[in-house]
Amino acid sequence: MPLTRYRNLSDEGLRLYNASIRTTKNRNFLRRLVHNLFWTRYDDKLLEISRNCRESSYTLLSYLESKLKTECTFNVGLRNIIKAILTPKIECRNKWLSVKQNYLFHLDLLSKSHETGDYNTVILCLLALQHPYITRLGILNKRISKKFIEIDEKYGTLSDGFLNHFNQVIQNDYQNSEIPSVFIYLMYCEDLQQCENIRFSRSEIGKEKRQRLREIYDLYYYLNIQKSYLSELYRSKINDVELYSLSNDIKPFQKFQNETINPLIEKKYI
Repeated sequence: MPLTRYRNLSDEGLRLYNASIRTTKNRNFLRRLVHNLFWTRYDDKLLEISRNCRESSYTLLSYLESKLKTECTFNVGLRNIIKAILTPKIECRNKWLSVKQNYLFHLDLLSKSHETGDYNTVILCLLALQHPYITRLGILNKRISKKFIEIDEKYGTLSDGFLNHFNQVIQNDYQNSEIPSVFIYLMYCEDLQQCENIRFSRSEIGKEKRQRLREIYDLYYYLNIQKSYLSELYRSKINDVELYSLSNDIKPFQKFQNETINPLIEKKYI
């Protein structure tokens, strides 16, 4: 493994995640050398951002009492991840390659969040990576597709309402080390409006299961009600026009083609 791995996230992405651009150095040369053999600056940044996302996920659970606040904040986070992926580094020669690096970083963030039990960030990253403004850029390859298949087996898909994750939350009950997806709560307990176009039937989920899900999330809410940290990812307002422009700047939209936006994003939250 190389001693140095170049930063794969733009300055805008670091700002949204409240991550520092400078990295901490170990003053002891020998310890730093051994550390760098197994750990890179990229790993440092990934760990820092995953921790920030985890703390923000806890805070998002403290918003569950207000459907509008929870839904609005989640949508802001989703939009900004899309923005972080679509924003190339300043003065880069190849914008598409820079965006691909952002894309792969968020794929790594998804995996790291899964390892740490932050399933809220997993679903958030998954929705962003599969957004039409990003998929149209042609970044997907066989290796990435294989990764998505593994994720689908663990969580389910948007089309089936992430049913596997739903059942996982029900089965595991409350776990202090795990953070369930807020998106699941909004879909099954609050009838999330953006899900009107998603092809799954809530009627297939019995009332008892949905009630049990609400009880579990209520427990998460009460145990995290004092949480307050929220990264810039969930705070910076962004509209669809900006996302469209970013995607169009990387690859111009073709006229008369049916390139649509993700139904998860509602214009009333712009």
